[in-house]
Amino acid sequence: MEEKYPKVFKKAIKGSVGGRYINSRGEYDEFLLMGDPATAEIEKVTVEVYDKEAEKYFIKNNKAAVVNGYLIEITEGYEMTLDEINAVSDGYLKDLLKQPFMRMKKRVEEFTSPVPVSR
Repeated sequence: MEEKYPKVFKKAIKGSVGGRYINSRGEYDEFLLMGDPATAEIEKVTVEVYDKEAEKYFIKNNKAAVVNGYLIEITEGYEMTLDEINAVSDGYLKDLLKQPFMRMKKRVEEFTSPVPVSR
C-alpha cells in the first residue's frame, strides 16, 4: 500500500513543542508549535512532512515528542468539525451583513476561526 504525503503531525498538549523537520523545499529546518490545540489556528499547531525521507528524519529527531504523545499524526480520516472551521456559506455571510450592526457584531464575535471573517 502506497503511503500518502504530506502527512500532518499535530501537537496534542497545551504547552509548546519544538523540533526539527525537512521543509517543503527539502531544507533542514526547525519548528515551534504553540497554543492550545483545541482552539488555535490549525497552522500554528501542525507541521507537515512531505515524503518518506522527511518522515524518517522527523521521527528520528522528534522521537521523544512522538513516543510521549506530544506530537500525533493526523490520519487520513481526520476531518475538522464545523465548530473548528466555522463553516458558513457565502449566502449566510451576505445575509449577516444586512443585519443590524449589534446583531451582526454579536454573531461575528462567536466565530472562533478567521475562515469566514477573511472572506
